[in-house]
Amino acid sequence: MWLDRMQAEANLASEFASKLAAACSLSEAMFTCQDWGKRRVEIMAEDTKHLLDDAQTFIQIGARLLTKTWQGKRPGVSS
Repeated sequence: MWLDRMQAEANLASEFASKLAAACSLSEAMFTCQDWGKRRVEIMAEDTKHLLDDAQTFIQIGARLLTKTWQGKRPGVSS
């Protein structure tokens, strides 16, 4: 998933560079920059949500392992 996100960001940067190079006026260049900035903020928000979700999953797994350890059970060994 994270590799796909990085590829999407690379594609966005490439698209931005192409649009900016093709801009024929200052207003068109400004619009391109604003559009890119808006999309970048959206991507950062999505990435943050995914990162927090992944962290929560990691914490839950760690808590389960610690609970089993405290109960005297070794992870992966059935009693």
